[in-house]
Amino acid sequence: MTSDKQDKEVNTMTLNFTHHEGSWDKEPATVDATSSATVVYIRKNIEQFTKTDQQTGEEVTLWGYDEAQISHSDYALYLSEENAADIAYVAIMAGIDL
Repeated sequence: MTSDKQDKEVNTMTLNFTHHEGSWDKEPATVDATSSATVVYIRKNIEQFTKTDQQTGEEVTLWGYDEAQISHSDYALYLSEENAADIAYVAIMAGIDL
């Protein structure tokens, strides 16, 4: 199930998040780079909730989260941009001119 598209600007890369719900046994990982050979899943706003099953009337526990999917090569670029931004921030805070 998807809805509520959101975009997050991260330096030059935009991640397109869509809302999902699922019945995972445990909390979904914020980054999943192993379950798919082609994409990396990036998740945020992960919350557990209960819902009444329409067919059985039983309460079920689900996880809701916003998820973006990017290729493994784009994920490597995303990480390098995140690291560059972190380094620039620390340099500014330390008064170092890069």
